[in-house]
Amino acid sequence: MKRMDDRMAWLLQAETPSIVHQALRDLRPPQSSPREIQKSKNRVMQIGAAPAILARQSKGGNWKIDHGYYGPKFHSTHWSMVLLAELGADGSDERFQRGVEYMLGATRDQVEEELENKYYGWSCLYGNILRYSLQAPLKKDPRVENLIHLCARAMTDSACACRSCRGCPCAWGAVRVLWGLAAIPKRSRSKEVNEAIRLGIRFLLEDHRLVRPIIPSRPKGASIRCGSS
Repeated sequence: MKRMDDRMAWLLQAETPSIVHQALRDLRPPQSSPREIQKSKNRVMQIGAAPAILARQSKGGNWKIDHGYYGPKFHSTHWSMVLLAELGADGSDERFQRGVEYMLGATRDQVEEELENKYYGWSCLYGNILRYSLQAPLKKDPRVENLIHLCARAMTDSACACRSCRGCPCAWGAVRVLWGLAAIPKRSRSKEVNEAIRLGIRFLLEDHRLVRPIIPSRPKGASIRCGSS
């Protein structure tokens, strides 16, 4: 117990606000008070990486360096939103919500097309978009519902078969789909979502051993590009 307390104290002394916030939020309840968690959440938006990322956002919700929402990598709109989500940015912040709205609008047609054609080749991308979209307290939105269906079916129908890996199942796609689906409150999860989560966990922990540096079912000679979205 003392070792755990020492590790928690080390996390809470971190200079990075998001580390402190996520430690208080996820690792120390019920000891953390709501006021303490909110204070740490405010610091995420005031100090460090999150405000620096948001400073480059345009009024339209995209990032000024954007080349079609996906490039350049780690600087464009999609990647900025992924980083903000991972930092624990406040989803109720107007700038965060503008970014979500921009991405939902930019990807709406392709999500609808892939659902209609039953094509799920970019599950990692859509799992990430779903995650940061659910982080914003938006009203029920059909674009988000479509993302949920797409992510769930990518898992249940094809084990997140990846276009970059010649249509083979992809562990990275599965991880990102689970990251997105896990943000849905348990009481709101459909049978489809629960089944996708069950299959995703089985895929990662039972069907394959992730401690080995391989991509499940990757054909010999195929290029390794999984993990790029």
